[in-house]
Order: sequence, then structure tokens, then C-alpha cells
Amino acid sequence: MLDRAEPGRLFFAIWPDSTIRARLLEWSEAIRTDPGARPVPGPNLHITLVFLGAQDSPQTEAVRRVATEITWSRASLVLDRIGYWKRSRIIWAGSREGSASLSALAADLYKGLRRIGFRIEERPIVPHVTLYRKAQRRPKWCERSIEWSVEQFCLVKSRLSSAGAQYEVLERWSVSGDVK
Repeated sequence: MLDRAEPGRLFFAIWPDSTIRARLLEWSEAIRTDPGARPVPGPNLHITLVFLGAQDSPQTEAVRRVATEITWSRASLVLDRIGYWKRSRIIWAGSREGSASLSALAADLYKGLRRIGFRIEERPIVPHVTLYRKAQRRPKWCERSIEWSVEQFCLVKSRLSSAGAQYEVLERWSVSGDVK
């Protein structure tokens, strides 16, 4: 577990449930062709909505309040393509169509964060799940799709260590407005 008092890199994300995670891991294994590529561990699979960077405890509490004020609707997302970013050497699963609901959620988060004084670069959401890092080449093609009904988003704290990234979900917000 990460130390909650330690400043960490925060981000809002969509975290898969166990069924979606298992399907992502199956897809990841099906496309594996680069022996040097490092697979992302199952517990780390996610879609980033907004990256906040390093924040201390008071800022974290303000960020939580912003998320609590957001009203959003269930999102449907179909992951139906595999991509490769040569420069960052990342293989990812993404969506050809995107999701208007996820884009609206990210825009509302940015708006709320700006309202409380955050100066972060607003980027359009490109829904994708990183499957491999340090990949030297494109993966083999594998036609699959995963339908993902997104009913919650979360605030995550990350820390880098010699073992790689460690993530801790700090809080979850569901479409019904419940905080978990």
C-alpha cells in the first residue's frame, strides 16, 4: 500500500472490473510477438481521463471535492483496435469510435480543476489501455473487441519504484453519485 501522506502523482481513470481485465489480458497475450516488450500487469490496466501530476494532501482533498460535484452518465466503450506508438514504444488497445460520455466526463473534470486553480494541460481523451511498454515493433494483428460499460471513475495515486509503477485507487465515484 502507498503512503497516503506522501505526495504522489495523481490521475483520474477508468478502472476495469475483473471480467474486462481478464479479457484485456487475453488480448494482450494474443498479440505478443516482441520478447523484449514488458506487459503491463493486470492490476495496472486502466484508461487515464486526466493526469494531475504530483500533488500534496490539501490539493488531493480539493481534487476529491471536484470529482464529488460532477454528475455524469454511464458510458459505453468498445475497445476494438490495437495500436503502437513508436516514439514511446507502447502497444495499446483502443477505441475507433471513442466515447462522448467519457469525453464529457474528462471535460467536466478539467473545468472543475481549473475552477479551483489547477493549471494543467487539457488534452482530448483518446481512450486506450496500455498493454505493453518498451516494445520494439508493432504487434501482430488480432481482431477482437471488448464492450465495456463504464459505471464509475476513480482517483488514483501512482508511485514509481524499481519494480515499476504502483497504483492505489484512492476513491471511486459511480454514475449514481455514490462515493466508494
